[in-house]
Amino acid sequence: MGTSFAPIYAILYMAYIEDHIIYDDTHNLYLPEIDIWRRYLDDCWMVWRFDTEYLQEFVQYLNDNKWGLHFTINFNQYKITYLDVMVTRNADNTLSTEVFRKYPEYNTLLLASSFHPKHIARNIPKSQFLRMRRICSEDKTFQTYSLDLTNRFRSRGYSMGYVTTARNFASHLHRDELLRYKNKRQNKPSHIHSTLRLTTTYGRNTNKFIEIIKHHWNIVLADSAVSNYVPQSCLFSFRRGKNLGGFFNHYKHHSESKQLQLAQTTILTDKLIGCMPCGHCSNCKHVLKTKQFSSNNSSKVFDIKVFANCNTDWIIYMAVCSCHAFYIGQTSRPFRLRISKHLSDIKCKRTSNVLYKHTLKHNSQISLHCH
Repeated sequence: MGTSFAPIYAILYMAYIEDHIIYDDTHNLYLPEIDIWRRYLDDCWMVWRFDTEYLQEFVQYLNDNKWGLHFTINFNQYKITYLDVMVTRNADNTLSTEVFRKYPEYNTLLLASSFHPKHIARNIPKSQFLRMRRICSEDKTFQTYSLDLTNRFRSRGYSMGYVTTARNFASHLHRDELLRYKNKRQNKPSHIHSTLRLTTTYGRNTNKFIEIIKHHWNIVLADSAVSNYVPQSCLFSFRRGKNLGGFFNHYKHHSESKQLQLAQTTILTDKLIGCMPCGHCSNCKHVLKTKQFSSNNSSKVFDIKVFANCNTDWIIYMAVCSCHAFYIGQTSRPFRLRISKHLSDIKCKRTSNVLYKHTLKHNSQISLHCH
């Protein structure tokens, strides 16, 4: 979902939409027909009481909104999938659930030999079997899918001992107990809250580093000036180190933007000049890569003597039309935000925007570059 805050933003936005078009009975005349409505991020699941024709009218009502949201629907009277769950309606009108995997069913489990902390590879089988135990409503279904999961773990190099132990642990637990809500904060022992946690980048020498700290932690506790402020033990958590994905990128201008970050604090500043896309934002397609620009009035060519991209602020920029007309503007904000403002004004048909007025006259497209 892109950036780290995107799921939270989607949750808040969809909750706002639901309050206005789902739960508001003054607008939603179809609310009495909705028996159950559930949502995870932007994926919704519901039980509908009436016929399919009335259901299509409800979907049309959802799509007729002022926020520009478009809802698609997939419905079936007997079987439906939602995320990784297959829900089936039985002959006695009860519901049963089992695991659903999208086609093609690739084995995406983490390799046991992957360079991760050892406890992650040990705990993944347990977490996956517990997840399967929660989803499968029938013991027979759980046994079938757990056997498939065992084979997938084995093909990824996991020890049969870890996999078998995790499978047996999950099979002996009652599903109702796993589905019951547990307040983890209240169940934590009081000493957990006062534990010191050290976060570091995981590397090949991390385990030795942890052993050294644990071995000499008694020295810290022996210091009377410090012992009153530190706990009896220390926990460790890790952030991901650099990998190949951090060095190779599909964006054409990624390396140039990296050089720009270096140039802001080193002597490379005078070696990077010109205008170019940053390679990371949606407005890059509106920014031209160039080291010079020309005046349509005098045909004189001017060199861009500094480096600028979508993230540069305090710049003077030029908007060029396909009819060769141009607009000169300035902004103190990052250039990508200024582009977004222009595009929003054009999309919303704001007559106060000069570029929108120009597109009305010429029915033309605008491209942007800055200097």
